[in-house]
Amino acid sequence: LVKEVKKDYFTTIFSIFENGFLISDYHNNILKLGKKDFRRKKLSNLSKSLINKLNIIHAKKVNNYSHSEIIYTWTLENLDYDSIIIGPKNINQLKLLTELKTNKKKINEIKQSELYTYLNEIQRNWKKNI
Repeated sequence: LVKEVKKDYFTTIFSIFENGFLISDYHNNILKLGKKDFRRKKLSNLSKSLINKLNIIHAKKVNNYSHSEIIYTWTLENLDYDSIIIGPKNINQLKLLTELKTNKKKINEIKQSELYTYLNEIQRNWKKNI
């Protein structure tokens, strides 16, 4: 397959919500996590820079949509990868994903959100540095 597509490497993305840190402000409120939740340990390893970035993400306007909807949409519309492992953990996430893939009006509204624009900005800056 690699020879047929003439690429040296393939990119697969996964854990698009980064274990919930992108869709909930766990980094500011450890009490939201259960005592045995593995993310408690992750919190102690977060740098101040990363915490600042998470605060910026959570402060961005989402135009009446959830962070989940915006991140799903951004991921599905972003073509800088070869494959994605989304792995919805419940039926509601699967329904949301199906709706987001087919509802063009909703996709266009989400693309106008401040958070969606910020995600594009992060990606552009990242590309400049690689």
